[in-house]
Amino acid sequence: MITPTSNYGFPPNLPTQHGSLSCPKDRERSSPSDWSMLNSLTAARLRRYLQKTEDLTAEKIERACHLLEIYHTVYRHDLLLLRRQGYCGKCPPPTSQQLQQMAQRLTDAEGQIYSTEYILLELKTLARYLKTQK
Repeated sequence: MITPTSNYGFPPNLPTQHGSLSCPKDRERSSPSDWSMLNSLTAARLRRYLQKTEDLTAEKIERACHLLEIYHTVYRHDLLLLRRQGYCGKCPPPTSQQLQQMAQRLTDAEGQIYSTEYILLELKTLARYLKTQK
């Protein structure tokens, strides 16, 4: 169960605005993390990017968009709760618990069993693809 003082599934040592990292406006600008890119991407925009790729079927594009929506449902919720506690660092990688929730949601939706390793690999692949589109 999530308590008001928990880190909502993220590691307990994440820095807050008073921690070892300052808020984003005070940090040096760097390239966005994979998780930040995925967090700010909409499924519609992802669909447009992927439709430019000739070797992807409509089914693969829809699966990628669905995975992104599941990522948003699980990851954004926890990140929002963490930010309400004062965390303002970079988007951390999804935790194993979050990956498990994503795998379960995708499994429930598609009737096929997905591992957390598969989910992580697919999310990283999407982020890597997006970096080539920028």
